[in-house]
Amino acid sequence: MRLYKSELYKLCSRKRFLFGTVGVLTLFLIYFWVQLTSISSMVDGVQAWGYQAVQMDRAITKDWKGTLTDEKVAQIADLYGFPHIIKENYNNFVDFNFLNTLIHKRLSDGYINTWRDYKIATHIIPIADSILGEFAQESGMPVILEYYYGWYVFLEVLTFSILAASIFIIFIVSPIFSEEIHIGTLQLLFTTKEGKGMDIAAKIAAALTVSIGIFAIIVLLDFLLCGVVFGLDGLDCFTGLVLEDWGYGPLASMPIRTYIPIVLISDFIGILLLCAISLFLSAFFSSPYPTVVVNTLCWSAPFILRIFFHKLYLFQYMSPVYMVLHYVHLETDWMGIRQKILIFAFVTTIVLIIASVRRYRIR
Repeated sequence: MRLYKSELYKLCSRKRFLFGTVGVLTLFLIYFWVQLTSISSMVDGVQAWGYQAVQMDRAITKDWKGTLTDEKVAQIADLYGFPHIIKENYNNFVDFNFLNTLIHKRLSDGYINTWRDYKIATHIIPIADSILGEFAQESGMPVILEYYYGWYVFLEVLTFSILAASIFIIFIVSPIFSEEIHIGTLQLLFTTKEGKGMDIAAKIAAALTVSIGIFAIIVLLDFLLCGVVFGLDGLDCFTGLVLEDWGYGPLASMPIRTYIPIVLISDFIGILLLCAISLFLSAFFSSPYPTVVVNTLCWSAPFILRIFFHKLYLFQYMSPVYMVLHYVHLETDWMGIRQKILIFAFVTTIVLIIASVRRYRIR
């Protein structure tokens, strides 16, 4: 325990840890603010932005909560009408709110791609003939209408923040072994009364603590902010509806309450895998600088591979950077490889940690 506390203090007391923590949390707050301030809503000719728009949309949706029926859809359309006001260089209707946008996009013959390419809705499509009807048929559940936009923001902010935290972990964990070799204290550490095994175990435990800790803080802050601003409604809404992703299944037809735990589990394993890779590379190299560089290249390489080598998609999905992209789960679920990826990543994490121990012991 003494060695563990010492290694944890060594990691957390350095300036790069402080600057990295502040940087990740700052980016988290900025991105949340960007997501919030980009929201607008118009009700009865009154337009609002940001937090006021969210509260306006939550208020008008409250009266229609529950199972969505064709009768409700018709009443909402009569009350708020179809969006129809276009503004130059603004690729959305101006007079939209949460309710009439949902009907326009998913339950009418209207559409909008850009301010030059759009069609104002003229009639309503029955739910049974829409993608929502397909979701209901596939899942055996009714179409639920609630203010679900907060969960979309939750997942978007979570993905962005975990990506930022991944870079933070690379810079913090990568030097944990290689720095001892670089500054020549490795042999001195191994002569302590606790021995090699305890020293290595303490370093690994400290690295995992920091990685899991920053992940837990991001999830908690994201949940609290989204809960306060957007509320917790919408958990029973279809994942495809919340994410506006209609091309994949069967996960898209499941409630978002099913999707969010899958994302969190995948993010957690992805962070563990990144930490394990960082530990292995740190034990392999004799200096922290090439460790950080190689680790950063390995972390970002799947983006490049996806562009030039499409057939390597399976390995890309198993990488730490892809495991924390929430929308990827719809693709992997559709291909039937989601569970295999999680199992492979977890096993690889254990193997890399064991390999790190063996490598560092013989340095």
